[in-house]
Amino acid sequence: MSPPDHPPPLPDPEPPPLPADEVIELVPEPVPVVRPARRRRKPGPPEPGFGMAVAWCFGLLASLYIPFAIAAVLTFAVLAIASGDVRKFVQAEGTQMEKVAAAGQAKPPRDPPPMPDGISYAMAAGMAAGHVGSLTFALLLLRFGVGPDWTRKVALRRPPVVPLVLSLMVLPGLILAHTAVQAGLHETAEAVIRLLDPNADTGSSMDAQMKTMMSPWPLWLAVLVMGVGPGVIEEFFCRGFLGRGLVARYGPVGGVLLTSMLFGMLHLLPLYAVGTMVMGALLHVTYLATRSLWVPVLLHFLNNTLSVLAILGVPTLRGLAVDPTELPAAAYLLGFALIGVGMWALWSARARLVSVAPDQPAWRPEYPGVELPPRDSGTVVRHRPPNPVAAFLTLAVLGGLLYFLA
Repeated sequence: MSPPDHPPPLPDPEPPPLPADEVIELVPEPVPVVRPARRRRKPGPPEPGFGMAVAWCFGLLASLYIPFAIAAVLTFAVLAIASGDVRKFVQAEGTQMEKVAAAGQAKPPRDPPPMPDGISYAMAAGMAAGHVGSLTFALLLLRFGVGPDWTRKVALRRPPVVPLVLSLMVLPGLILAHTAVQAGLHETAEAVIRLLDPNADTGSSMDAQMKTMMSPWPLWLAVLVMGVGPGVIEEFFCRGFLGRGLVARYGPVGGVLLTSMLFGMLHLLPLYAVGTMVMGALLHVTYLATRSLWVPVLLHFLNNTLSVLAILGVPTLRGLAVDPTELPAAAYLLGFALIGVGMWALWSARARLVSVAPDQPAWRPEYPGVELPPRDSGTVVRHRPPNPVAAFLTLAVLGGLLYFLA
């Protein structure tokens, strides 16, 4: 058999390329990576907590008493040098202070004479310097502890007329409640001391000591040092700074109680501190109801000023100048009743956050407190008229109380 003329063609090593329109590229498209949305974390509650609040209280006391001691010593030294005879000046001051101490230790105790001018004015200068130091301390805490917009966050705003008037109407009840608690504790303590030691010396009252110290001062100085200074400083620090953090962390009830406890402890004297706690709690309620820090500042100032006027014998309401045990029981009952119905009326007219746009919800702070809405939030602060029954009862009880105090 003969071989074929043409052998079969061998296969091409590579297939011919396809036309350009038939080329298929299998390149996968990039798949977008979808990450889960990160949840917006709620900011933590504002400072301070209870532990830091106690620490800041010690800081406030240091800012008060260190300038007080320095200014008092310097003032006394300047007065002694200006007298021309330092030794004679010091001896005269010491002799007068011995008379003051002897009057307080007499049986029965008699009203002590005024403090010597040098020591008295040194005390006044020390208190003024202490107020400057503690006010600076409080303002620095508000500015750097609360933030640049601290005036909005602590509600430092002008109070509306109606809630302010209601707060002022409750003031006589607050004063009587403070007096009743303090006088009751003082009488109880004296009774226990006499029971344990019939010959024990209970000492002169705080009012007598305050009168001894303030007698050489002009009236304006007494009001400035004892009324204006504490009213502004203690409210800015306690209600504005401490209260903001404690109410936010522990709620209105727990925050008010803790703030009032620290407020009382700042006054150091145990018996006086308990009555001051009661006053502080009531002041804090007016702060929450009015959403204005100026309301407790004004009430605190008026309470202190009326006490100063009564101690110095300036004519005011007779009931504020007499011994607490001389007031009839009806006056105290009316005072507590005034607190009840007055707070009812004030709370019924409390500040509310209202949206200016009906279809949008009102702005709310992250935590309980008195924080005012930002300007661009579309929310404003408004007050309703007070409950008419509560307002009428407040007027009636106030009239009856003034009858007993006049």
